[in-house]
Amino acid sequence: LLERTGSWYAEGVIYEEPLFTFPFKFTAKRICVTEYAFYYYRYNNEGTCLKDMGRVNAITDHIKVHLDTFDFIRSKTYFPIYRLETEFYTVHTIFVETCYLIKVRKMNMPLDLFLFVKQLIKRIIPDYRNNPYLQGEMYRRIFELADDNEMISDEAKLNKQLIDIFKL
Repeated sequence: LLERTGSWYAEGVIYEEPLFTFPFKFTAKRICVTEYAFYYYRYNNEGTCLKDMGRVNAITDHIKVHLDTFDFIRSKTYFPIYRLETEFYTVHTIFVETCYLIKVRKMNMPLDLFLFVKQLIKRIIPDYRNNPYLQGEMYRRIFELADDNEMISDEAKLNKQLIDIFKL
């Protein structure tokens, strides 16, 4: 399975899993759901989950790994079959989840980061708004916020709107 997917763990970054696990969703012959827990999450006070997640570099790692994952999937022969799903995942994780992670960690979304992510998504997936998976209320509100020049020129207003969108 590893040879067939070509998956690998991104090194030197936080959020290394997507580049490893996401390609499996397209190449596995069978996926099963079980009631048994085979994964146990262990808290380590010195580990990245608790120590580094409140840092901005954790957010930029998040963006980088998901962009690398998108580029990897886009290079595969199965991409045209799963284009909408892959683009949904990419917009959700790079744009929406980045905003959510910053707000849930009680950090301020820097204007330059918000604008960078907005432009990145527009560049790699220009027609993202037509994706049928991105039609929910939360997506509509974030996309409208991204288009509101007055709102995205004032960091305090931007952060207040994000808190409202995510109901934090």
